[in-house]
Amino acid sequence: MAFTVKPGMPEKTETAVEITDVVWKGLRCKVAVEGEISNTSFDIRSQAGNSSTSIVMNVNPIKENGIGSVVIDNEDFEGSEAFIVLTNDKNDIIAQIKTIIGGDEQ
Repeated sequence: MAFTVKPGMPEKTETAVEITDVVWKGLRCKVAVEGEISNTSFDIRSQAGNSSTSIVMNVNPIKENGIGSVVIDNEDFEGSEAFIVLTNDKNDIIAQIKTIIGGDEQ
């Protein structure tokens, strides 16, 4: 992936973090993450780039083993599209993927 940097803009760097697995059990979501995960947090949002749209009880860190989990406490969100978002210690998004809350099984 290439980025164009315009004069006066800070350089954008790529962080080697990848969400490798997503498992839903009811309204609990568990992810497996590979890469540089130190100081990485896990959130689920209705709008990926807007932290105020978080729908989890608590934003949780990714553990040293690369696993993270969060719980959504409002069952009205079940079946809705949302974004799994990983952020660094500066709250920058370093990885994201779309998901269906509760899983995509019909």
